[in-house]
Amino acid sequence: MCERFQVVIPRLLKSLDKLENSLAKARRREKVLWAALVVSWMLIAMFFVGENGGSNGLKLKT
Repeated sequence: MCERFQVVIPRLLKSLDKLENSLAKARRREKVLWAALVVSWMLIAMFFVGENGGSNGLKLKT
């Protein structure tokens, strides 16, 4: 192989690995944020509705 290829190809592979690791980290973070969002909405729903179909939930003045 040409000497230039022996220098360039490892650099390209290294940068590709960095990008793949960065993408994997971003995807893990996205999953954690989605889980946190779902849990927060479940807690909000439990706060407003309560355990017994709304009878013990938050009382709003009407």
